[in-house]
Order: sequence, then C-alpha cells, then structure tokens
Amino acid sequence: MIDLVCRKSQAVKSKTGRREISVSAQEARGRRTAAELGLTVRHVWREVGSASRFRRSKKLAQQDLALQALDRGEIGALWVFRLDRWTRRGAGAILSIVEPQDGRSRRLLVDNGDPDTPGIGLDSANPRDRSELIRRAEDAREETEVLSERVRNAKTFQRDNGEWLNGVAPYGLRLVMVTAEDEDGEQIEERKLERDPETSAGIPGEPNVTKLDIARWITYEAPVAGHAKRQISRMLNERGVPSPTGGTWAFSTVADMIGNPAYAGWQVTGREDGKSKRMLYRNAAGERVSVMVGPPVLSEDEYNAAQTASRGVGPAVDKESWRARHVLTSIFRDGPPTKSVAHFVADERGWAGRGPECRLG
Repeated sequence: MIDLVCRKSQAVKSKTGRREISVSAQEARGRRTAAELGLTVRHVWREVGSASRFRRSKKLAQQDLALQALDRGEIGALWVFRLDRWTRRGAGAILSIVEPQDGRSRRLLVDNGDPDTPGIGLDSANPRDRSELIRRAEDAREETEVLSERVRNAKTFQRDNGEWLNGVAPYGLRLVMVTAEDEDGEQIEERKLERDPETSAGIPGEPNVTKLDIARWITYEAPVAGHAKRQISRMLNERGVPSPTGGTWAFSTVADMIGNPAYAGWQVTGREDGKSKRMLYRNAAGERVSVMVGPPVLSEDEYNAAQTASRGVGPAVDKESWRARHVLTSIFRDGPPTKSVAHFVADERGWAGRGPECRLG
C-alpha cells in the first residue's frame, strides 16, 4: 500500500516564474509511479494553500498526517512530489523512515521532477539517496523558518509604518493606496484606511444611509445610549440592514466592531497572528500607530466612551442598562420602550437620527 501527498501553494507562479504543477497533475504522476512499482494507492493527501496558512494552521498539515500513517505502519510507502514546505521536523522525519525503531521497513519516494517522464528521483530504500533526502529535508525546514521570520519582520515593519494588512477594510471604511517615499527616496505605495461616506448600507427604501452612518451608530451612538450588543444586532436585523457579509447581524459581529481600534484610527493586531480578536497595536516604543488617511470614524473621547459603556463601567442609562439581567432580556420587554431604546427603533418613519451627522433620518 502507498499513499500520495499532493501539495501546492495558492501562488500563481513560483519564484522561477513557472506555474506550479496542479494537485491533479501531481496525483496522476504519483499513481503512475505506484502502478510501475506494483503498489496500490490507499489514500491521496491533498492540500492547497499559501505557505503562511500551512504554518499558522492549528490543524496538522496533510503531509504530516501522511507521515504519521507511514510511521504507524498503516502503509509501507509514501510518495511526495517535492520536499519543499516539508515538516518542521526536518531530518528527524527522514530518520524515522530510514531507521525505524520497530524495525519495519518504510519507503519514502520523491518524484524526479521530469515534466515528460514521471519517475522516482529519490528513494529512501536506496542507501545512496538517504543523505540527499536528509539534506533536502533540513534545507526545507531551514527555509521555512527563515521565510517565517522574514514574513514576521515584514509585517512588523508594515504595522509600524501604519499600513493596513488585512485583506478587507472594516465595515464603513475603505482601502486607499497612498504614495510615499522610503528611506532610499524610492516611491512606494502603502495601504491605508479612510472613511467611506459613499457606499450605501443597502437598507430597503433608504439609499442615502451609508455604511459609515451605520458603523458610527454601532461603534458609538448605540453603546453610549445603553443598548446591549445583542439588542443592537436585533435592531439592525429588524430594520433590514445587511451585515458586512450580506446576511443578518450577529452578536459577535457587533462586539467585534465596537472593540475594533481601527474605528478610532489606530493600527490593530490579531486575527492573522492567531488571535481571535483584533487588538490595539503598539510599536516597540509602546506607541500607538495611526492607520488612517483623514479623520477616523470616532474621536478618541468617543471611542473611550463607547468602550466604557459596552463594558458596563459607570451608571446605567435610563431604565435599561447595556447588561442583560436575564436570559430572555433581549427577546421580551415589558411595557413601552424607554426613551433611549425608542431613539433608534425602526418604525414606519425610518431611523430617528439625532443630527445631520447621523444621516439616518
């Protein structure tokens, strides 16, 4: 029995400018080699993604799972197309194959890379190939670690420079490219954020209400008015406001927006660093870094007031504080709504805005 490992990056081209061979093409080459050796393919381990995803994923890579199957003796041989993006064990992964502790023979096969005639380039059963396999595995491990360090350093520099690293802008903001000069005087483009006063929020019958209007209400006006996060999401859904993904609003989406420092114009960290929440970023000197072009959605005082209100610090607002006292608080409410709640309740007149800057009236 033999397993096949087929992996490729999402990058369109390799460093040499040639397109990477597809996973399907890799599988075809592996199956041809297995047939020539008289081996039955038990399983094909497929994985497609960026190298950074392979490194930060909490799940074991398909290649590591295949190696475990080989170590446990579930298969007698394993075929891989290349040894790049190899397991972080480096030479240790090869040694466990060529010198197994249980004495059972295992075989690692590496494709020869010939585009016209598929075959075996390296075979752990061949003593002459063992040292080359170990060397390549170590080179791949070191290259992965160096690349990881370079990526971390590049992201740190970009954050310190006030560049927005996430793929999309927060709701109500938009990405803008700014031309600047680096230390050598060369022109470079930097990704920044700015307010988006043009994109409609998509509320039926109210095309003039923008995502920026909704973002400001969610991140400041609603919290300081004493509305709970679940209540805010319910009010948005009742009004028919599409969420950032186009569906309904969830508590987690509202909570993430209220706590996002980007709405106050500050650089964030998290998400791509394995953190579930976007946190305020500080450089090596402990200073905050601006990521905005132009004014932010919230002033510093407004952002702090919203954080204080959403965390329940300070007195309750009117008769209904932000904190739910019972499980069904956000579903059932006795009597007429309080003044703070009625202020933004959707009725036949639309959103009742308090000023021209709100633009919800």
